[in-house]
Amino acid sequence: LDHNSLSEIPPSISVCESLTDLSISGNRLGESAVPLPPSAERLTSLTMLNLNSNSLTLLPAVVPSLTALTSLTLASNLLENLPKSIANLSCLTRLSVKNNPHLTAVPVALGACKLITLLDSDPTLLFPGPEITTQGVEATMRHLITLQECSESASRSIDLSAGTLGLQISSLGVSVCLQHSLLALDVTGNGLRFLPPEIEYLHSLQTLLADNNSLSFLPPEVSRLTALTALSLRHNLLSAFPAEAVSLGRVRTLHLDHNNFVALP
Repeated sequence: LDHNSLSEIPPSISVCESLTDLSISGNRLGESAVPLPPSAERLTSLTMLNLNSNSLTLLPAVVPSLTALTSLTLASNLLENLPKSIANLSCLTRLSVKNNPHLTAVPVALGACKLITLLDSDPTLLFPGPEITTQGVEATMRHLITLQECSESASRSIDLSAGTLGLQISSLGVSVCLQHSLLALDVTGNGLRFLPPEIEYLHSLQTLLADNNSLSFLPPEVSRLTALTALSLRHNLLSAFPAEAVSLGRVRTLHLDHNNFVALP
């Protein structure tokens, strides 16, 4: 059905229960509020869906119900985000979201799609970020899988240490800082040059391990981590400690050795 002027697919598509490949690229599906009908969920044999070049701003609601999909191509649209429900597509091996100028991030939930071997996206994604995506799909998926598993963990901890990931990250994604119930964060052994100001949103954080990085300063927002009881910043490039951090009255363990401190507040 490529390169027509279709603005929606009729409910009768559901009678094609044996359909395995459906390509609708180069149409006008973005003009409809329901470009794919709910009845399409009956296409239980569908393994390939091509929705390229349709000016879509949202993923059609029925797509996460097509759980047999192994290939989903959404390139050259106007997508602003991908829903968390994309995690339902556990059989997915190929996902293309290239040339969606408003798409700045893929959801952590994509880490549930552990079979993905081809992730075609723009290098300008803010999350996971170019320092991850430029290392290839294997590194990207390993990062997302780690975050996804941690988000489901009852312990509410995230281990982003280089030893666990098998790669180094040079910046901490803002999405990590939005895990408000996080209790422990380990970013040991990466190439971090700074911690983002958004770290202040980790209101419940009790343990922060950031040893063996390249941190030369700490943002004053660290002082708002009032639940913090353990802070380790060994082997960095710190020469000053923010004066505001003296308000971290619950800290019982503080490691600052092997830095460049000449004075403390």
